[in-house]
Amino acid sequence: DRMSGARRGHAIQDVYWCTQLAWDHASICESGAMMIFLDRTKCFDRMPRDLMLNLQEFSGTPAVIVDTRRSWYRNLRPRFKFRNNYSPVLRHPNGMLQGCIWTLDDVNLLMATWQRQQEKMLVNSISRVYLDDSSSMCFSIQDAATSLCIDVQC
Repeated sequence: DRMSGARRGHAIQDVYWCTQLAWDHASICESGAMMIFLDRTKCFDRMPRDLMLNLQEFSGTPAVIVDTRRSWYRNLRPRFKFRNNYSPVLRHPNGMLQGCIWTLDDVNLLMATWQRQQEKMLVNSISRVYLDDSSSMCFSIQDAATSLCIDVQC
């Protein structure tokens, strides 16, 4: 299992120990491995709500839960508080509340989708995920370019 974020019995050490072992193995076997590390910047703030809720539906989350969440986000009225003053209501079409248990499920679902796609495109790669951080170990420049969706002529 290559997903470790927000799961009971899993920690960041699961990612870096496995990554280090894979890297050591590649070095000993002189297989010419490359590592790609990605950290999704402002992942929780930029996560498209509609995409996540549609992905939840597609993955089999009961409709009553998805509809409840849709309604909750539609009626959300966030504000900033500084001392005794409140900002005007902020309206953002994207973004999930960091720290909310639903959001952790969303990130894990989104990253599991990314990981499955990586493994389909790059059969020989090794992908690992911890919340919004991910790594892929590739064994050719073409695989690394494919992982990053870059067209490389070698």
